[in-house]
Amino acid sequence: MISRSTTTLVTALASVMMSGLSAQAGLTAYPDTPGGHPSPHYSIRVVQGATVIKPAVYRTLAQWRTNRSKDASWASFAFTGRATVTVTRLNLPFTTCQVLPSSRGIVPTVEGDQITFELDRPGQFSIEFDRSIEHPLMIFADPPETDVPDPADPSVIRFEAGIHDLGPDPFLVKSGQTVYLAPGAFLLGRIHGIGASDARIRGRGVLWGEHLAAMDARGNRTGHLVFFDRASDRVTVEGITMIASPHYNLLIRGSGAAVTFDIGHAYVCESVRSHSYSAEDFVAPHADRVLNAHIYHKEVSGQGHMPPDRLEDIQDRLAILENVGCMWWVLEVREENGL
Repeated sequence: MISRSTTTLVTALASVMMSGLSAQAGLTAYPDTPGGHPSPHYSIRVVQGATVIKPAVYRTLAQWRTNRSKDASWASFAFTGRATVTVTRLNLPFTTCQVLPSSRGIVPTVEGDQITFELDRPGQFSIEFDRSIEHPLMIFADPPETDVPDPADPSVIRFEAGIHDLGPDPFLVKSGQTVYLAPGAFLLGRIHGIGASDARIRGRGVLWGEHLAAMDARGNRTGHLVFFDRASDRVTVEGITMIASPHYNLLIRGSGAAVTFDIGHAYVCESVRSHSYSAEDFVAPHADRVLNAHIYHKEVSGQGHMPPDRLEDIQDRLAILENVGCMWWVLEVREENGL
């Protein structure tokens, strides 16, 4: 639904993250963007000394029938030092709240329909109420951006605050080019790189795929929001927010990055079902980079991800994970007894 690019990849380098903005002290408000979907669930107030900002809160709907979230809201701003964040839940009563990641040790104060907490440094946070993710809130508290591309540079393609429609076909970024999404920019479309070296996609704007069809007239997949092929090298995707992609938000081929092994997709993959490959073939070429696993039995059209009836249903695929030392597993079993 929503992803924030913050990763640096090795071969096809990818790292995901202001100009003309109102910045006072160490607190920066990004421009509101008419045309973005405002969230009906939340409002936010951020205070630092005498400076007060009210970042826009946007919403994107769940994209798949099996999603446990009905929608997700998010807001972005930048700061240095310390800041106090107050979130008002507008129409959804609650009792408890947690601010994730728990490693930050943030314990919010709850008073009526509001929670308040302190931030001592930038970060990306998920706010969840009553241990439910039906309507989560993401807060992207950015560090101030440095090294903003020069708009006079002919290699820079710059999108200012506002709505920009790239049309149904991907925008092709070329070698040496930088696509910059300024804060408040909502870019409707895809950005792809074919054989692109030293290309960059960066900024604090939003790449938005809600209007894009998942399939073309011939029934073929139409592509991901950001894609670089195997011939691309040393590419950077930094700081942008990606939402509502018809497929993956970000796909970089041959990147050397850490990967997630989805054992359910591996089971139903056409090349595996036809015995052209085995599930292990997905892992063996880069076993040292498999750091995460999505655990369920198989995906069934119209029903989504199906849990195993017996351990034996997935035991061979679990053995692959044990052999490569992958110890972070996301279990999808639908009900507690399935564990």
